[in-house]
Amino acid sequence: MVDHITILIPLVAFWFANITGIPQGVPAFKRKPFNCAKCLAFWVALAYQIYSGFTLDSVWVIALSSLGGYLWEVVFTKLRISINKG
Repeated sequence: MVDHITILIPLVAFWFANITGIPQGVPAFKRKPFNCAKCLAFWVALAYQIYSGFTLDSVWVIALSSLGGYLWEVVFTKLRISINKG
């Protein structure tokens, strides 16, 4: 089941991993999955799908969330929008 939270996961993962600067400033967060929007979106989507009831559709939702996190990074890179990268 896709709801509003599932749709926002890639955006929030990209925001946390690349824009806030928190993963770059905290030594424990300088590694994956915290500094990678694609990885963070995958793990957050997996946790949310387990919490809300894992079904066969959850596999697609998790994969698409990870893809969404990656696409946010690509869009910001291609448009040359400045983001915090340590």
